[in-house]
Amino acid sequence: MNVHKGLKKSYLIISYAFEASLSNISSRRIIDLGCWEGNNTHKLARAGAHMADADLSENMIAHAIAEEQKPH
Repeated sequence: MNVHKGLKKSYLIISYAFEASLSNISSRRIIDLGCWEGNNTHKLARAGAHMADADLSENMIAHAIAEEQKPH
């Protein structure tokens, strides 16, 4: 099996499960630890969660803040 294809399939399964879990989070308080660029933080917030995120990398936090300030 091609490792790249296996990883892509695993990512798609995880992504599908993550997207499916967004239906019951309205008004929940969630912290995204290790948020990287904040992609999941944005998805959770758009689904109605009250979000906070944290990352050890100041560059990733700066990137997440810049992304949040862009019009979506």
